[in-house]
Amino acid sequence: MAADAALQSLFEDVCRTLTAAGFDVAIADTGERTGLRIRCEAGAVVVSWKAGEESQAPGTRGHDGQGELFAEYRGIRKALREALLAVLVQAGYAAFSDRDTEVRVALR
Repeated sequence: MAADAALQSLFEDVCRTLTAAGFDVAIADTGERTGLRIRCEAGAVVVSWKAGEESQAPGTRGHDGQGELFAEYRGIRKALREALLAVLVQAGYAAFSDRDTEVRVALR
């Protein structure tokens, strides 16, 4: 139970920190389909980004047939990941990148 409360507290703190840094935050389970998304997983808060229609540049590939964009946006993802890591680490969090698309903030 204490771990759940600590993770919820970390989640709220990360949301506040990113919002204060100017990021537009969407909670992953609120139905927001695109943008910066934050969710809890076992022992960590996970921050990711999902491109939307408005982000699709001319000449990029389209949809996968289920409405999901599959253009990669490597440059955008890399820049965003680096910015997220800089903000979170400078704020004192144990943040690290675990994939090309996600930043994790671990419980201490």
